[in-house]
Amino acid sequence: MAIQSKLELKRYQFDIDVRKKHHIYGKNDKVISFGEWIRERTCSCIIVEMKTDIGCRNVLVFKLDPLQPKNSSVKITDFGLARSLKTPSKLENLYIIPKRYCALEILRNNDQSSYTEKSDVYSMGVLMWEALSNSEIPYSYIADDNLVARVKLDNEKLNQPPICNPQLWSLIESCWDDEPVWRPNFEQIIDRLTYIKPSKVSDVRPPITSYEPSTGYTFKLNVDVAKNGLLDGRFRETYEAQWLSERTESIVLIKMNEAPTKYELLFYKEFNNHPHIIKTFGFVENNLQSIMLLQERAPHGHLQELLKNNLFEPTSMVLVAIFLQIMDAMMYVINQGMIHGDLRCSNILVFQMDASKPKENFVKLTNFALVRPNQPLLSEDRRLIIPVEYCAPEILRSAGRLNYCELSEVYSMGVLMWEACSQGKLPYGSSISNREIRQKKLDGEILPRPWMCDRRIWPNIKKCWNNKPQSRIKFKDMKIQLSNLDLESQYQFKLGIDVKMNDRLHSRDGQIYYNAEWIRKNTSSIILILINRETAEHEASFYLELSSHKYIVHTFGLVKNDPRSTMLIQERAPHGNLLKLLQSQQFKPSTKILKIIFLQIIDAMIYIIDQDLIHGDLRCASVLVFEMNPFETTRNLVKLTNFSFTCRNDPSFKNDRQTLISIRYAAPEIVQSRDQFNYSEFSDVYSMGVLMWEACSQGKMPYGVDTYESDIRRRKSNDEILPMPNACDEQLWEIIKGCWYITPEIRHTFKYMKKLLSRITFESLETCEYQLDVHVIKKNPLNGLNGRYYEADWIPKREPPIILMIMNKETSECEASWYFKLNVHKHIIHTYGFVRNNDRLPMLLQERAIHGNLQILLQRKRFQPSNKVLITIFLQILDAMMYITDLDIAHGNLCCSNVLVFRMHPTNSTENLVKLTDFSMARTKDCSNVDVKQTTISVRYCAPEILKSAYQSNYFEASDVYSFGVLMWEACSHGTVPYGSDTSIDNIRQRRLNGEQLLPPDDCDARIWTIITQCLLITPEIRDTMEQIQLELLKIDYK
Repeated sequence: MAIQSKLELKRYQFDIDVRKKHHIYGKNDKVISFGEWIRERTCSCIIVEMKTDIGCRNVLVFKLDPLQPKNSSVKITDFGLARSLKTPSKLENLYIIPKRYCALEILRNNDQSSYTEKSDVYSMGVLMWEALSNSEIPYSYIADDNLVARVKLDNEKLNQPPICNPQLWSLIESCWDDEPVWRPNFEQIIDRLTYIKPSKVSDVRPPITSYEPSTGYTFKLNVDVAKNGLLDGRFRETYEAQWLSERTESIVLIKMNEAPTKYELLFYKEFNNHPHIIKTFGFVENNLQSIMLLQERAPHGHLQELLKNNLFEPTSMVLVAIFLQIMDAMMYVINQGMIHGDLRCSNILVFQMDASKPKENFVKLTNFALVRPNQPLLSEDRRLIIPVEYCAPEILRSAGRLNYCELSEVYSMGVLMWEACSQGKLPYGSSISNREIRQKKLDGEILPRPWMCDRRIWPNIKKCWNNKPQSRIKFKDMKIQLSNLDLESQYQFKLGIDVKMNDRLHSRDGQIYYNAEWIRKNTSSIILILINRETAEHEASFYLELSSHKYIVHTFGLVKNDPRSTMLIQERAPHGNLLKLLQSQQFKPSTKILKIIFLQIIDAMIYIIDQDLIHGDLRCASVLVFEMNPFETTRNLVKLTNFSFTCRNDPSFKNDRQTLISIRYAAPEIVQSRDQFNYSEFSDVYSMGVLMWEACSQGKMPYGVDTYESDIRRRKSNDEILPMPNACDEQLWEIIKGCWYITPEIRHTFKYMKKLLSRITFESLETCEYQLDVHVIKKNPLNGLNGRYYEADWIPKREPPIILMIMNKETSECEASWYFKLNVHKHIIHTYGFVRNNDRLPMLLQERAIHGNLQILLQRKRFQPSNKVLITIFLQILDAMMYITDLDIAHGNLCCSNVLVFRMHPTNSTENLVKLTDFSMARTKDCSNVDVKQTTISVRYCAPEILKSAYQSNYFEASDVYSFGVLMWEACSHGTVPYGSDTSIDNIRQRRLNGEQLLPPDDCDARIWTIITQCLLITPEIRDTMEQIQLELLKIDYK
């Protein structure tokens, strides 16, 4: 650090002798701040943290008197490149040569030993050119410093600034002579400057105290008008005012910090009668030594403040109406041979506003401090600071920045429209310097499309920004094109005419979901989505753009409603989102089914990436389920939704939507960036890996529900990944891990993920939670069950009793899926999970019924229940069946051998507990494609309609009711096999097809037999339902 002041040079220690106060500004390699002495001194100082620099920025101004130049005082600073003329030296860093300012011999000699007085004279010439060009950077039209060096060596010189007189220009050119010997020395420069006559250009404004407008004073303060409180003026002090006469217009007093230019005066005098230009009443004479202007007052203030503070959130149609009013004003200004020079939202005053009704908005153009003729000026330079964020590139390239014309105004109009579509955000943001903005513009960069900008307005904005002014659209043509925009045509439907809104379903992240139905047509099920957040139009555009893909939720279109909101009609997912189904255990997909689901999502993502888009929020909650079947791969269909984070696949993208990123699912580069601008295909791949983990974990929250986001952020920054889920297949896990590499570029792409998933062939699809001989031990086979069931014990031994079931490899996944799906009911057998074993057999671990099945107990007379106990058992089975039926599932094989007995007492009904088992023939109600290999029908128990069906596709509640009737007959017959145990299946089939019915059991209660007969009716439609059977059984009373 260096301390600069009037004191002699000496060393000081930071935070002991001097401390740094607030920051003044930074430039190139320096940061300049106000300093404060801690001890010894009391005079003012500044602290400069520096490397090197040169030019006008190295001249400090101590006194400035625009009328008496001799009273001005400046001093040079920055000796970072200083060296002795007597002992030439080389700099270690070749990159600090100031190529735009240094002499040609320095550029030719890379060892930098050619610094002399004459090389400084060359730089003095550049400094004088810079001062006469309003501090424009030399060769500002060239971005690359190395290219600047090349053009200088090719003898390309800077152009004469418009306000530079011939004598001064001749002196500057002599400083740039190729041969250093012919350049003047500094004494000669002083002599020549002494004899140069000052320019007669009137570029210095008179002091405020002596100013009197050429138009004269129209009003007098405290005579005609009174000055009240200070308002929020954007560029000049603005005061509330009131008439002291009978006039009623709302007015303000504008206090000017400097005298207006002749063009500003001309504007107030001659061009004061346009409906969209602020009305100026005249100058106000006062004793406050101030220049005061009286203007009409805008009741709502300026547009930028309203937008930024969300006090005004106009629809696209309203914005277009505002833009047309501004263009109308600009066309008038240009027709008068003038340009505004400072178009921006803060120079638009709002007199009427309605966020949804275009005709209820009225704005006016204000602030004419930079107004000038619509032609390049050759001699005028008024030393005004140009608005770099809004001005055209040709202004930045021109010496003196005087290249203003209608087409430069068009460029600024484009920035104004961008600002309005961005809800008042500052172009380029507040963290970037004017120099960086200048460079971006000179490099041809344009602002990105705002999130909430209508996709039909955006092309009109971009037409304003062509780097070649002559290729830009003119105001007249732009007004025609905007006027022809039919934003109403985006609405394909009308609320109350085409579609009816019903009850509210739920809300999430600025979206409200409603049940809905078509009014004019009766087709698919639909919902209405109301999007209230500021990115609504942007988000809706993605739904519409991507709607055609089979694995992306279909959006029918926009619904015209309250214009403050965006409303969409979408197809309805009958099962809701994947996360809720997994967490509620309603959907327990096998690994094979998960593979199908993942492939569908990846297909959608490949399509999205091909459209040059990023989804931005992949998770199970963003996946809608339209069809689900836990064992049949062809009967599962999911679709991707939630495009609130979707953006273009642009590395320069910066999320300025003020939406919170999903830390749990986001890639590390998103989490670490904070500004959230590192979205890419690879960040979506990372999130896809988390989605797959979440699905394999049955909907568990990544990192746990109780974990703070700060902790997740820390764990991700430490390269921690989620653990392998217990039920996750190893092949899937390898793919998931490939999504989570820290370096984005080495992660999978979606196309490669599809390839990897497609290659997976599961020899055993069961994901094993237990290991044989580690968690459980297999013991003796259970008699009479064909080697399918085995006794088992826990390791270490404990309760409850368990068995191992060896399943058919071909049907294991199907059957097991039903056990897992129905696992929670108290009258359905409890299944723990699959058991890994060396024989690679599908082995399932279940609770053991210590008494065995009901049929064996009855046949062997080990259980002779009373009628009251039988009814209790029937009610428990019914309870399980009603639960199954509510899930649209048919059991398909109800019989006493599939009822397991856990507690039994022949007379005390409360001491009995049974559970339903064997789901080998279970299926969904509407299942029309059943593999014959896995369904050998139970001829003794099945309903007539099943018996007659060649494809066994008629399973539904009524068919299970029939089987339940046979089960009750069997139980009341003490376990007797229906139609006799020694009768062949073909004989039974024929007898049943001939209409033979079961006869009443000998000891059967008449009331129970009546219920059984209702179950055994031939016509399915007239059989009782499970619920009706339950009610009838409950009516039977045994006292």
